[in-house]
Amino acid sequence: MPTASANQPSMKCFVYTSSSFAVTLPKPGTPFTVTANTFNDEAVQWISKPDADGAAIYAASKVAAERAISEWLQENNSSLVVNTILPNAYIGPIISPVNQGIQPRRDGEVPAQHFVNVQDDARLHVIALAHPDVQEERIFAVTAPFSINDIVAILRKLYPKRKWEDLQEDEQDLCVFDGVQRAEQLLAEAYGAGFIGLEESVKGNVADLAGDC
Repeated sequence: MPTASANQPSMKCFVYTSSSFAVTLPKPGTPFTVTANTFNDEAVQWISKPDADGAAIYAASKVAAERAISEWLQENNSSLVVNTILPNAYIGPIISPVNQGIQPRRDGEVPAQHFVNVQDDARLHVIALAHPDVQEERIFAVTAPFSINDIVAILRKLYPKRKWEDLQEDEQDLCVFDGVQRAEQLLAEAYGAGFIGLEESVKGNVADLAGDC
């Protein structure tokens, strides 16, 4: 990306899709605060150990990518504006359910964490690309914490004829993303509303399954 932009003077802005995992992994039950200046150096250190898991490797790769972009911009004295979006778990409408390419997760595989509606995430990407006042920012695309049983409760409400069992889960995600208000403000300014809530996100996510419920 950076090298290509050097040969394209018309390219003024680039938006990189990182992840909230580049800031922190979910730590259910542990209260702590992160900011736009926080990087997940814990994951970077962890991947050198034999017990490193896929989440840590993914997180470390996002940290490495963000830092590589920053280094290239500094080394080349580039005027390219790079904004970064950091989403957590995606929930929302699926473009093609039969081609989504993601296998169902089993109980216990999804820890309590934060979510973002896929449409809000897309809107934040557009804002980061086109808004003249968004310059060199890391923007949290994280709406609120959720757990698997929060989703089960919504499914019971939406489809009361189905039997929905509670799943064993961790404690709640108590992480505070200091600065997420910036994303909310940008969404409200550009689209007239802030983040889409969990119930609407889940409803959109399972809309194509409604006939089976």
